[in-house]
Amino acid sequence: MLQKIAAICTVISFVFGIYTTLADNPEWQRYSLFGFAFLCFIVWLVDRKHKLRITGKVMTLRGTQPLPYPYRRVEVEVFYPEPFECTPNLTIRFQEMKHLGRYGIDEPSEPEYKITEQRSDGFKLEVLSFTEGYYKPIIEWQAKGQLKE
Repeated sequence: MLQKIAAICTVISFVFGIYTTLADNPEWQRYSLFGFAFLCFIVWLVDRKHKLRITGKVMTLRGTQPLPYPYRRVEVEVFYPEPFECTPNLTIRFQEMKHLGRYGIDEPSEPEYKITEQRSDGFKLEVLSFTEGYYKPIIEWQAKGQLKE
């Protein structure tokens, strides 16, 4: 911020120096004021574009991916609808089935998985164990990060 203020002050002092030097000729005064306004406009545009580039918003993309049969020891590759700037924060969940009339039965633990590859445009996931009947063979994923421009 201090560098911007110093640059603007330098430009202003340069323009006022030209203005006072050429104060006798009204046509040169008009050109120097126009030049000063033009430089201020350029500084404003550059500053605006710089702010838009820096303040990228963090976006969350969500999706589902069905598992191919058989559900154990299967590798699934998922691509995001839009690529991220860098590798996003990834959260994975399995959909639970509704258990009607199964009282007293212990609930199994969530299926085990391992993320084998994670990129800015998608990921690969290997399902190590899967309990059929308690979880749907569908992966719910959520990725948070800055999208690529």
